Amino acid sequence: ERREPYDVLLLSPGAVPIRPPFPGIDSPGVHTLRNIPDMDRILADLHHHPCKRAVVVGAGFVGLEVVEQLVHRGIEVTLIERLPQILGPLDEELAKLVQEELVNNQVSLHLNATVESLQREHQRVTAVRLVSGESIATDLVIVGAGVRPRTELAVQAGLSLGASGGVAVNEFM
Repeated sequence: ERREPYDVLLLSPGAVPIRPPFPGIDSPGVHTLRNIPDMDRILADLHHHPCKRAVVVGAGFVGLEVVEQLVHRGIEVTLIERLPQILGPLDEELAKLVQEELVNNQVSLHLNATVESLQREHQRVTAVRLVSGESIATDLVIVGAGVRPRTELAVQAGLSLGASGGVAVNEFM
């Protein structure tokens, strides 16, 4: 160990995908997508378990990119979003145009929908059950519910976390 002088310390630990705590989230056939190793795991799963139907949870930028790629592979896709529109930060008019394009490409769109649990058979995911009671059959689930700050290093160093869960900063960052 040694001391290293510095003028400014910048922490840039990145983020980790949000894994909602619904039952079945750790089942085989359920993935998050944040980086290339995640994509490699999804592609390996598709190779070993051919997929006819997929459910994407979360209609942000990552979720929509996944939907597009799955549709290109000829997979029937259902997109579930808990908000009343896809791409929450977009204005309503633009979001509606993108939603129409999804429907035109045979994507089943479920807005204002919340996942209750993932059902499985022989340990592998087979359906997504919504709070509404609807069950959507699937061979694959990709969860794109957003990210949260990666704070393990900051916590270990004794730094405070802010209200949003990230490292607490002052008005100067």
